[in-house]
Amino acid sequence: MQRIVEPIENEELFAFCDSEFGMDDELLTKIMYDERGNPFHFDLTSGRVCRLHVLHRNSNRNFLQKGDAIIFNFHHALFDFPSMLVFQRDLDRAYKTGQLELDDENELRYLDYSITEREMPMSMANAFWLETLRDYAIDRPLSLPFDRYRVSNEQRTGRGISVSFTFGSDISSAFLKYAVM
Repeated sequence: MQRIVEPIENEELFAFCDSEFGMDDELLTKIMYDERGNPFHFDLTSGRVCRLHVLHRNSNRNFLQKGDAIIFNFHHALFDFPSMLVFQRDLDRAYKTGQLELDDENELRYLDYSITEREMPMSMANAFWLETLRDYAIDRPLSLPFDRYRVSNEQRTGRGISVSFTFGSDISSAFLKYAVM
């Protein structure tokens, strides 16, 4: 079941976390591991599907400094692999120009998505499900993961992807200058 959560209804559509790790690179590794695999950082029922974690090497949390890190963490329900490339491009452009590009003409609306989805040929999907459910006793409920909320302690595959990238020295310097403004 799809549910659209309006920002007015829910002020916690994302989580923000601010930590200090000092010179303890082992702690930094633990934090990064936790960000990658902890399912409790997200809550699909409330719509919290993204998280920003700022990591500071020292106690000055007012500004980003050399050696600090920012983790953008997105739930896979919100963010797929091609989205990472778009996000990285837009983030890079925002740092270089100081502005976000808002193009309402290219914005994909849910209506556009639903029309496109409706026009997709479903014969292969229909054949798959007919074959999969061929000998299934249709008189009993079908327990599929999408017809109920996922229990947080279910077996997790751990299959996911993590993408790391570094900014060049020019962008990093510009970012630090902007953060001090």
